[in-house]
Amino acid sequence: MGQIQSSVGLISGINIDDTVSKLIALAAQPRTRLENRTKSLQSQQGAVNELLSLTIGAQLSTDRLGRVADFNTISATSSNKEVLTASASQTAAVATYSFKTVQLAKASAYASNTFTSSSQTLTEGEVTVRTGGFVDGATRLEDLRGGEGIDRGKIQITDRSGESREVDLRFAVSIEDVVSKINSTSGIKVSAKISGDQIVLTDISGSTVSNLKVEDKGETHTASHLGLGGVNVASNTATGSDLVYLGNGTQISSLRDGRGLRFGRGDDLSITLRDGTKLTADLNNTKDGNPATVGQLLERLNAVSKDKLQAKISSSGDSIELVDLTSGTEAFAVTDKNGLLAQDLGLDKSTSQATISGKQVQPGLQGPSLESLKGGKGIGTLGKIDVTNRSGTTTQVDLSSAKTLRDVIDKINGANAGVIATLNNTKTGIAIQDSTGSSSSNLKIANADSTNSAAKLNLVTDIAKSTLDAASLDLQFVHENTKLSDLNQGKGIRLGTLSIKDSSGAKSSITLTASNAKTVGDVLQAFNDLSIGVEASLNESGDGIVIIDTANGKEDLTVTDVGAGSAAKDLGIAETSSAIEFGGESKKGIITSQNVKFAVKSGDTLASLITSIKEKNGPIAASLLNLGPNSVRLLINSKESGRLGRVAVDGGSTGLSLSVTAQASDAAIAIGASDESGGSLITSSSNTFKEVVTGLSVTASGLTEDPVQVTVNSSASTVTKNVQGFVDQFNKVLDKIRSLTSFDAATKSTGILFGSTETLRIEIGLSKLVSSRLNNAGTFKSLSELGVKISSEGKIEFDKAKFEEKLAENPQSVQDFFTKEKTGFSAKAKELIEGLSGVDKSLLVNRTNVLQKQVETNQKRIESMTLRLDRQKTALQKQFYGLEQTISKLQQNQKSISGIGTVRA
Repeated sequence: MGQIQSSVGLISGINIDDTVSKLIALAAQPRTRLENRTKSLQSQQGAVNELLSLTIGAQLSTDRLGRVADFNTISATSSNKEVLTASASQTAAVATYSFKTVQLAKASAYASNTFTSSSQTLTEGEVTVRTGGFVDGATRLEDLRGGEGIDRGKIQITDRSGESREVDLRFAVSIEDVVSKINSTSGIKVSAKISGDQIVLTDISGSTVSNLKVEDKGETHTASHLGLGGVNVASNTATGSDLVYLGNGTQISSLRDGRGLRFGRGDDLSITLRDGTKLTADLNNTKDGNPATVGQLLERLNAVSKDKLQAKISSSGDSIELVDLTSGTEAFAVTDKNGLLAQDLGLDKSTSQATISGKQVQPGLQGPSLESLKGGKGIGTLGKIDVTNRSGTTTQVDLSSAKTLRDVIDKINGANAGVIATLNNTKTGIAIQDSTGSSSSNLKIANADSTNSAAKLNLVTDIAKSTLDAASLDLQFVHENTKLSDLNQGKGIRLGTLSIKDSSGAKSSITLTASNAKTVGDVLQAFNDLSIGVEASLNESGDGIVIIDTANGKEDLTVTDVGAGSAAKDLGIAETSSAIEFGGESKKGIITSQNVKFAVKSGDTLASLITSIKEKNGPIAASLLNLGPNSVRLLINSKESGRLGRVAVDGGSTGLSLSVTAQASDAAIAIGASDESGGSLITSSSNTFKEVVTGLSVTASGLTEDPVQVTVNSSASTVTKNVQGFVDQFNKVLDKIRSLTSFDAATKSTGILFGSTETLRIEIGLSKLVSSRLNNAGTFKSLSELGVKISSEGKIEFDKAKFEEKLAENPQSVQDFFTKEKTGFSAKAKELIEGLSGVDKSLLVNRTNVLQKQVETNQKRIESMTLRLDRQKTALQKQFYGLEQTISKLQQNQKSISGIGTVRA
């Protein structure tokens, strides 16, 4: 067993631990002095780091003074924020604009027939949601008169009874708005309608006291531009002049019912002239792209061969003509080389004459061209149809001269067949309503010749009903020129990379971002440029695209998004191929549509349809309206507002009958409107008008009779704030220096950096920066000229009023003083402060590095001394305990000696 040791000697009575500790404390005095010096160094290091941080902050404040953009801060304010708010970017011009909110954007809304509950079953069928293909598209006033548009203002109409009324057309958006405004004007008995490309006015007063008159009011030319100027007739009817014709300003994008023209890559046309000259026409300008207007198109065509070929607008104003200025025996011929421009213009012809005339490419005032129906393939040649009304009378209607859908409707209505033709409920085709009131016969419509016209128009019927709501005529609304940004109800496509694998297993990819794809045609071209077995085209219904597998392999064609991209998903082609019908043949492919269909199976309920709509996450939202006990309706709303967000919902044979409760419409604002003029009218699918003028965006939230003034100002607030920030930060640095280098005479105490040369150099440098002159910074030479100076207390003062006065008087000179490269105040400040607190070998960084090295050296010495003291302590304790044992032995020996002496005695 070992001995039990005590902190107090059992023999000597000495307190060993206390004695050793005191001895070690005496020996540790050099270490204590070193520790105290190290703590002082660490305090200095902390102070230097704090000063370093403040100095860097000072540099940031002077850097802000060097930002040119802050001297041109633009802000926008609205005189009526409850109606219109505004925001401006740096590109906005300083000015005041007058806005009038004409209408707010609306979304499509539908309500169904009444059901007993959400669990009521529907009939098997299909619910179709259409997002395009509407044949009642309004003709915008700015597209009329060859792209010159209509001068919107006020007109005065006098009926034949002599009554006159003012019609306010300042804020009419479309030709339909013009007709509606005239027909809703009380006090006069005049009706307006559109006939062909003209407005027709009819007096219904029954009087002949006055002529039927139309006059312009004020300084505008609204009546004249509408083709009604100078109407003053002793007749009950007045027909205006033609409003639809081509002009130099006509937008290419408006041609062919908004489908535009299909230009190619490289040469568009091959042209042979009568003298045998062979020409090619490349109408793509590498700088400006394809021509945007008819004027640009003609200019580029006329540049092909100025002396031999002329392009012009035909005398009818509806088409383009090419004139061969040569002579000879060759045929004058035009064919497409790349693209389909000649076909689109109707110039793909050959003739012995000097002129090739194209076809009508400008849509009429009402209804689309028959060529735009059936997915863009067109109706083809029309002939005759037989219409049998419900009284049993059959009338033959000749449609052979019809060019537009409106022509078809007008011809049916003009045949006195006992029926009325209108647009169907979804505004995608024709509806026929029997007007005889009889029910002795079925309503019948049949082909009357070999053209199959009734079938082409989806009118073939034989029903014991008075109304036929014919199927959609598939007006093409997705085409090569469709902007990707317009797809998905204007939400557009998020560009990215697509991975494609054909049925043979061959793979490739498309990066739409790199190819700068902007249109559907760009996407189709990207697919068709691939070297694997795929082929892309528009689908046959004109509402989407189709990807066909041409590899004829055993696997499936697949299209997937790469990484976090979603281009394939947004295009609707992130799918695996299936068997589809395309071009009259069975194919393996992927077919998409901007329209959405919901299959209703046997046993499906109103609730399950709502669930399907929600899960599809498509263009509509569905909810249930509770009307009371045993009475509910399905409500459907488009998720997007405006023209791009319009939807039409058809319940088909499911038993779901839907009626429109809100029509989709664009928001409209007028800029610069007055009491006489409508100014410039701008429309938007949402209530936000981005970059309505350069750099200025506005958001409408209400309607008002009075114009809203939006003022764009150049604000000095940012640069003033930056100067104040610089002054505050510099004063913080100076305050900190004085705190760290302070001396209290009464207590003889000093700051942690008292006597530091670094702090003195910083204080002198900053003070010199503020007070010195800059000779190459422009008109102003010093901060004091701009209201910034050092006070008698040694702090920096800022006279804000003086600064703003100088800034207002000479903004460019103030900007130059602060921002001039190399010689401006910001550049000089950066140069100085970099030397004080920069990363590389600056004053404060060097000082903190030196302090850090001293601290590290001291800490190593302290660690060494601690180890030596620990060893010394152990040795002393061992010596004391050894001494106790020696004393103990001596005592025992003494006792033994004493015992021996006693025995002898």
